[in-house]
This record gives sequence, structure tokens and C-alpha cells, in this order.
Amino acid sequence: MEILSGFQLITQVPGSGPPVSATDGLDSREGREMKNIVFKINPLVSVYDFVALIKSTQLADRRPVDDIQRMEDMLKNSNLIITATLEGKLVGIARVLTDMSWVAYISDLIVTPELQKQGVGKRLLKEVRGSVNECCKLLLLAAPSARGYYPHIGFREEKRGWVLPPDKEILE
Repeated sequence: MEILSGFQLITQVPGSGPPVSATDGLDSREGREMKNIVFKINPLVSVYDFVALIKSTQLADRRPVDDIQRMEDMLKNSNLIITATLEGKLVGIARVLTDMSWVAYISDLIVTPELQKQGVGKRLLKEVRGSVNECCKLLLLAAPSARGYYPHIGFREEKRGWVLPPDKEILE
């Protein structure tokens, strides 16, 4: 398959037959030239590529990157994965848990540092949005260093959320 300058999307849903491809350039308002990045929906992702991508970012401190089985389970049990690759290398991923109709929880949105602020993360989110029902809300927890990113692309902060860490029990 020929990769054109700009974005290329390959839709790859397990059991759905051959992939369908389309190309799309970077949002012209951003004024940056996007490299040959290929976006895929639900491809097979190597756990080692996933871990290497995470380790290249600040998220490595907040993910169990030294527990390969757990990282593999994280990939295997996600029901929507969008990847961005450049020359075959994983450079971005959106890992999502969703019912496709009510809510899509974006558990990971990761872009390699060299390609951040070039539209890759936004494109991953647009592919998530386009893969779920139009009434489905997107939900995520932002890393402290990324909190300022989401409001300017349309997300609003939600103060009603709660978290129970894995080392805590439900109180009686």
C-alpha cells in the first residue's frame, strides 16, 4: 500500500475483511506539515512496542511498564485501539474501553515526545470519536502535565469523578 504525505487511515476491525484506507491532511489551521503517519483502528499491537512508547513519555511513572503480562492484558482487554505509526514504528496510541453507545473511557492517549503538538493526539481522538456512536461521550483522566491540553480541543473538566486506588478496599 502506498503511503501518501499526510495522514492515512486504515480501518482494521477483526473479522471484517480487508482494510479500508483513506487519506487526510493535517488541519491547515495548525500550519504544520505532518509526516507520513498511518492511523489504524483495532490493529494488533506488540506489547513491547506499547511499553517502549510509554517509556518514551512521562506516563512511564504511572503505568506498570515492568509487568509485561499486565501490559499485555491492558492491550488485550481494550475494545477499541487506534494507533499511529511512522515508518512502521508505533508513535501514538489511543486505548479505549467502551460500550460504543453511552461512554468511551480513553485509558491511554500517548504520543511520542518528538511528535507531540503536531496534531497526532488530536487525530487519535478524532478517530476515537468517529468509531463510537455519535451520542457517546468521551471520558479520560489527564496526566498532570497534560491537563492544559484538553480544554482547548473541546473537553470540559468534570469534578464529579471518583477514583478508588487498587490498594484500597470499599469501606464498610
